[in-house]
Amino acid sequence: YSSEIHTIQMIGYNENINLSALAEKLNISKSGTSKSVKKLLDKELITKNRRLDNNKEVVFNLTRKGSIAFTGHEEFSKTMFETILNILSDLDDKQKEFMESFLRDIVKEVKKLNKL
Repeated sequence: YSSEIHTIQMIGYNENINLSALAEKLNISKSGTSKSVKKLLDKELITKNRRLDNNKEVVFNLTRKGSIAFTGHEEFSKTMFETILNILSDLDDKQKEFMESFLRDIVKEVKKLNKL
């Protein structure tokens, strides 16, 4: 799921991240982050441990299985974005302006749908 792979990405980029920092980086609520974390823990993609220097703070890291998912997604993203960037680099200024306007409109519409 998209939310799960994005959570894996953030944990992969930020070792020993706590729930509050993870929620902030994902730009979602702590309760939403907590649900995603629980699913990843159940799937054994991440670990949950207490910090050695602060026994009260819980932090998350990727398991070996989670690292494989993280690496796979990174490779997929790199391939996809390189392809897109290659296509965009061939556009002239007028075409780029059109694409930028078009994508802004798409983002607005998606945001409206997310609010439903």
